[in-house]
Amino acid sequence: MDLTLPWPTTNGEWLAAASAAITLLLGLVFMFAPRITLKMLRLQTTEAHPEAVASARATMAGFYLGAGLCALLLAQPLIYMTLGFCWLLSAFGRIISMLSDQGNTIYNWTWTIIELVLALLPLAFATNMMGIWLVKRTTMRTFYIFTYTLTLIISVALIVQGAWNISQGA
Repeated sequence: MDLTLPWPTTNGEWLAAASAAITLLLGLVFMFAPRITLKMLRLQTTEAHPEAVASARATMAGFYLGAGLCALLLAQPLIYMTLGFCWLLSAFGRIISMLSDQGNTIYNWTWTIIELVLALLPLAFATNMMGIWLVKRTTMRTFYIFTYTLTLIISVALIVQGAWNISQGA
């Protein structure tokens, strides 16, 4: 087994690797500057609970470092997909908070956009690879059945939506 660092060769790989590198850098900041991180995230600890800093290092830094490092060192589409879904679910959690916790602030919108970008970079690469894999293994007949079924579903949905809008006077 050859132990070399996989270097990105395509634009998609570079985008996915950039997201992984940013995740890794955030993890390093969270690990070695937890108080700055907590202040940046608008969280505060008290003198009575020093374990709060340890929790920040463990939960935030550990996962960010692990996910970013694995994605960079292994450079596999499914690992990039995992990284993308982690960021996507982070953005989803922030959106849920904005809707249910009255957290609709510019700070939350900024971080939502950052999280969505960090999610879409590896997902774009990983889903493209999955699409190429699927095309190579799908028969022509199965492809056309899927395409026509999807077209029919979209057409019916548009007709129903149009009829609904007409009946409502929109």
